[in-house]
Amino acid sequence: MTRLPHHGAPLVSADDTLVDDLAQEIRRVDGSNSLGAGALAEALMPFLASRLPRQEAETRKAALEEADLLKWFGERSAHELSYGPVDERDEMGEHGWRVIEKRGNINDWEWHILATGNSPAHALKRARALSQKGDEADG
Repeated sequence: MTRLPHHGAPLVSADDTLVDDLAQEIRRVDGSNSLGAGALAEALMPFLASRLPRQEAETRKAALEEADLLKWFGERSAHELSYGPVDERDEMGEHGWRVIEKRGNINDWEWHILATGNSPAHALKRARALSQKGDEADG
């Protein structure tokens, strides 16, 4: 199978459900391969029009969630994001993304791991969740 060069944004995200559904729709509208390119494109338009707006909405939602997460992180000057050992006592152990809180004064800082994750966003989400849980307990 020859691959064509890719131009523009991808039509699918991490999961390939759109590709699978599109293949099924192509089989449905032209299983015998009798339509020309223009007729096939026209036959696929209702399917594409129904799927792409949903995907765009999911992309927008994810972008807003990420912006909210970065805003939360930016409001906490004592928090840092780094990659390193997930256990402070085991430098050679498992590594991952860490949200660290800096405590104390400038001459006596201590760093405490608040949350870890397999990606920066995952670690930040876990730290925010723990922070919100702590805020609820204080209130």
